[in-house]
Amino acid sequence: FENELYAAQDPLIGASGTGGSVWTWLGDKLIDSGQYDAIVFIAIGGSGTAIKEWAPGGQMHDRIISAIKSARKSDLHITHLLWHQGETDALLGTGRQQYQAYFRQMIAAIRNHGVSAPVFVSLASRCK
Repeated sequence: FENELYAAQDPLIGASGTGGSVWTWLGDKLIDSGQYDAIVFIAIGGSGTAIKEWAPGGQMHDRIISAIKSARKSDLHITHLLWHQGETDALLGTGRQQYQAYFRQMIAAIRNHGVSAPVFVSLASRCK
């Protein structure tokens, strides 16, 4: 967060929520498994946002680009992109094709900024 590293605890610094998240649990599990010695999460989540807000031109898109630039300045290599979003789009009735189009635009912008990490999309219980 703002070019500084902090021990992960809920709520994660950088995200807008005030409760717990799956990311601290995931980090602990990955370290306990021996797969990684350390994990850095760059939390940029925004509660109640729609996918179009994360695509280029949307109000949240700059958070993605800022995070990429900040990681680069801090010599952090982005190895995984974790995407957990969609509850708001389910409530708004965003269609599958429209969602995919915005998602692909967002990923293309990330790729254009030099991030080639694989994207892992979570499945939320309200959004099957």
